[in-house]
Amino acid sequence: MANWRLNLKQFFQALCIALSALWRKLQRSRLRSDRLAKTCEKLQQQLANSPSREKAWKTYTEALSLAKNSDRTKLAQVILKFDPLFGEQGYSFSPAIGQALSFLLEAKPQTSQNLDAAWRIIHRLNEPSSVREIQQQICRQLGLIGDSNMLLAKLVKRRREDTLNVEELSQILSTFLEHHSFQLVAPWKAFLGQLQLKELPQIHQVYAILDRPIEASEIAEAVGDYRGVISYLKPLASREIEIAFRILTLSNQLGDEVAPRLISKSLRVFGRKIIL
Repeated sequence: MANWRLNLKQFFQALCIALSALWRKLQRSRLRSDRLAKTCEKLQQQLANSPSREKAWKTYTEALSLAKNSDRTKLAQVILKFDPLFGEQGYSFSPAIGQALSFLLEAKPQTSQNLDAAWRIIHRLNEPSSVREIQQQICRQLGLIGDSNMLLAKLVKRRREDTLNVEELSQILSTFLEHHSFQLVAPWKAFLGQLQLKELPQIHQVYAILDRPIEASEIAEAVGDYRGVISYLKPLASREIEIAFRILTLSNQLGDEVAPRLISKSLRVFGRKIIL
């Protein structure tokens, strides 16, 4: 009986300690939220009433530090709301910028909002050499999560600013295509169609969306994607007998029973019939 009472007492003591810790944590969170709200309100007033941006900039970096100690969603919201109001003018560098950027890029799982906010504050760094590297990291993460529209916007901007080469584009598109595909609803074809031949990554899906099936099939075959080769060449099988035989050979190697029947119909156009 005594042991039972002792265990019950210890249980309630542990429960009280846990609840007290939770209460203190909630209180600290509320205080941080209140401080962030007041700082953002102060920043809004400074931006509206003062022609000078220096004081507002200092308040902005304070808001970044407070938001970082809250969560990534609040941090991204602060950046996307206030950073554009400072324009492209350079300001004194604050460690809060680098800390906010690292905090956003380390998010797992990653979100488009985090990456958009990170992109927004890249140009505030005092290390221009790092900007392109971080832009590449953001684009690859956008490719990973599959946000085509935002990714395309970043790629267009980088190409316009001449900060995107074919190797970087190839890395980004390879990351994207490992998990997603080019959808017709996104303007991938329009973007890729603007590139010169030397700018096109050697990725078969790129040539396929540009309606260049021969090149697409050659690249697919080079990387061992024989089913991709067949899918690209099937529409051409009735035009050239060599293509029809090529598809038939690959289909037999893969054990595909459907393609040979389709190809035999194409071969009849040339006056030949293959008994399968």
